[in-house]
Parts: sequence; structure tokens; C-alpha cells
Amino acid sequence: MKASLFSKFGVWICSLLLFYSVVNAQIPVVEALDKSFAPVGDTVTISGSGTDASIIHVQFGSAEAEIVSIADAQLKTLVPGGTTFSSVSVSNTTNGNIGYSSQLFFISFNGTAFDPSLLTGPSTFAAQSGIF
Repeated sequence: MKASLFSKFGVWICSLLLFYSVVNAQIPVVEALDKSFAPVGDTVTISGSGTDASIIHVQFGSAEAEIVSIADAQLKTLVPGGTTFSSVSVSNTTNGNIGYSSQLFFISFNGTAFDPSLLTGPSTFAAQSGIF
């Protein structure tokens, strides 16, 4: 009798653990971004795993991104207005698990990176006297 009760209890516990692991198995993992900077409206591809279109929410810092497509462990999103300098996060809305990109994302205004070699050298001005 005790063995039967233990067997039923063990089966119940195993079923519960299996259900819990299936529900919580979808932990989004952000492996890479195809761009570290882009202007608003540009497409950014996020490579990773644990992404299911029906339960995913993507943010660039504090701004929510529109998901364009999900295929082959890649999410294509549009850079939203209001993007802040931060990691990109991918959230599972069912269980609350969140994955973050290891690289930070920069918003750009013209689609190119800052190039300090384009700056001109120091300028000299003729000294003048008086109040300016």
C-alpha cells in the first residue's frame, strides 16, 4: 500500500516538474546583433534562441520594437523611436524570462558610425582686447 501511494505521488511530482520545465523552457538567449548602431526605422537582426513569435517582446533600451519576422533563430526588428543607449532585451511574455544582448546598441542619425578622423585640427584665432 505504501509503495502504491509513493508511486502515485512520484508520478504526480514528475508530471508537475515536466509541465513546469516545458512552460519555463523558453528562456530567450540573445547571441548577437547584426548591427551595433542604426537609425530609427532600420532593420536589426537578432540571433539567438528561445524565440516564439506569439510570446516575444523586444525592446531597444526603453522603447518597444516592432518584430518584422522570426525564422531560423533570427528575429528581425525595426529600430523604434525613443531607443536609448542600452542592451537589446528579448522577453518571454508567458513566463517573464528576459534575455539581454551583451553588446550595447547605439542609435545613429545618419546610419554611419562616428569617425574622429573627419574632425579638423585645432583652430587659432587672433587675440583681441576688450569686452566681448
